[in-house]
Amino acid sequence: MKVLIAEDDPLTSKAIEHRLMLDNFEIYTAFNGKKAIEMLKKEDFDLLLVDIHMPFKGGLEVIEFVRNELNKTMPIAVVSRIGFSETVKRAFELGADEYITKPFDPDVLSRKIKQMLNKS
Repeated sequence: MKVLIAEDDPLTSKAIEHRLMLDNFEIYTAFNGKKAIEMLKKEDFDLLLVDIHMPFKGGLEVIEFVRNELNKTMPIAVVSRIGFSETVKRAFELGADEYITKPFDPDVLSRKIKQMLNKS
């Protein structure tokens, strides 16, 4: 299973990557929203993990691109420090399937991702 991590913080990205590699996922990383969109245009992924605040294009723009431009139904999880706010509500309206708050428990992250993939 191929997972794209769109996360601008290198430590968070590495933590997610490390945990998902233990679950035998094939991991790809984009450190900004623009790069994530470029990768999504070229590759098919089974799941997208996206941060809300990233350089160039934010997570909301990435979610909107996946759902409206690419018309992809892959599961999307927002991983962010933002508490439940209008931004998080908007992420769900645009098509996010899950919200995971930073800092996160790696085992909870793994479990939520597996649940999302089992639904799709």
